[in-house]
Amino acid sequence: MRQIPGLLAAYWLEPVNGEGLSVAIFEDEQSARAAAAMVPNVPRPDFVTLDAANVRRVVANL
Repeated sequence: MRQIPGLLAAYWLEPVNGEGLSVAIFEDEQSARAAAAMVPNVPRPDFVTLDAANVRRVVANL
């Protein structure tokens, strides 16, 4: 993950009812869209399934 261009931070949240969630923050929309396009092709363990990869703008932070 550290080698993905434009990646600033990534978070893997604790699963709830067997469903996990991850969030990645990128320095710009272009980097985020490029990474989202790669997600379906990234190798993952058999117990991990992918429901969606979405790109959204950060509208606020603390």
